[in-house]
Amino acid sequence: MEALGDVNWTAELSRSAADPVQFLGTIIEQPWVGEAQKDLLYRRIVESAQAAVATSFGEARVNATAQVERWQTSWAEYLLARGEARRAWEQVPSGEQYLDLRLRVADRLGNIREQLARFQGPVSDLRNSMQIEAVAEFVYEHELRAGNLDASNFLGLAEIRLKHNDAGGAMTLLRRMALVSGAPYSGLDPAAALLEKSGHAGEAAEFLDSLVKAEPWNWDARGRRASARGVVADLAAVAKSTDAPYATRIAAAKAIKKLKGPALDGTDAELIALSGSVADFEHPYWVAARVEAATEKSLAEAVAIDPAISKLPLLKASLAARHDAFAIATMREISPFFFENAALGLLPGEPAADRAAVARGLAAAEERLGDLRPALQLYEGAQTIEPNAAAGRALAALRTRIKLSEQNEARRPVVTDNLDQDRLVHARLTR
Repeated sequence: MEALGDVNWTAELSRSAADPVQFLGTIIEQPWVGEAQKDLLYRRIVESAQAAVATSFGEARVNATAQVERWQTSWAEYLLARGEARRAWEQVPSGEQYLDLRLRVADRLGNIREQLARFQGPVSDLRNSMQIEAVAEFVYEHELRAGNLDASNFLGLAEIRLKHNDAGGAMTLLRRMALVSGAPYSGLDPAAALLEKSGHAGEAAEFLDSLVKAEPWNWDARGRRASARGVVADLAAVAKSTDAPYATRIAAAKAIKKLKGPALDGTDAELIALSGSVADFEHPYWVAARVEAATEKSLAEAVAIDPAISKLPLLKASLAARHDAFAIATMREISPFFFENAALGLLPGEPAADRAAVARGLAAAEERLGDLRPALQLYEGAQTIEPNAAAGRALAALRTRIKLSEQNEARRPVVTDNLDQDRLVHARLTR
């Protein structure tokens, strides 16, 4: 069949179908339709759906209009994934139910703030688009102006300020949060944690000082304050204290090593090892030492001992070692359904840079294993999370490879007991 894989021919054929939209809607999901070819099919589907609106009335017209919007949305999502934001913008329907898509496209186009300035609806309508930084900033600022002094609004806005190197603005927000948000002293710990996470340990010490005064029994705060201040003696006291939780003692021991202080003595062997150099982690139940050693073997053993710990370091180690099948299996343990939407389902809550790097690593692993479709989804997800020039080139090359594979699949003979073929057999394409 010469026309197999020729979407131009398929699009023309749809004009003779009783329902062109249904006909092409089935075709577009077929594996032999390449990603690049779908653009023409989407165009023809939308045109056919719009033609159906023009010839319908009453309830049928309402249904036909909904069908147009549904296919316009699919086409816009397709174009956005391929980096064609300007064309995607032309297809986004105007209804409020498409606000999230409209904002994502606007963010890619760089005019998101203009769209938010014109936004007149309730701010709750923006909650589904909080993964867009400009939207999150808009929502947090609106909530604080409206008198909603919940800690999440202060922390979210302060995190954005820190991301843009506005430490002064972040400190102003966090100090205000500590005074007015929630129960007394409840804002001190999250304020310090945010500053520590963003590399501002010195600023975090201000909040940790207040927290230690308010809660002298808080060993975690004492250890974190000592780390922020760089006081090795105080860290050693925390690490050696049998009153402190073991996880807090581990953190103190690791902080001593980071500050290049003298190794501990007179305490647990694992803590002594963690405060110096972990050369031998092969001891029963030494989970922290195995994690600190950070080899694929040690991390796998740590997860086996304590399955509740984060498997992300193991995933990164297996990707670095190019143990592809093991890395993919580990990712499925972390998030069983991440393939359904790599951009949203892969490591939610982790920094965008980490999520994108893992997505690119998993895409390369799937490609090496010969699973091209999952690799394509992961590359597209990585580009949605954080566009990268090298990943963009890899994505384009993979699309070409998939298209070539699909073309060759249509050209190859099918080996059966019957010599007759249901297609014309051609020489294999190499490019």
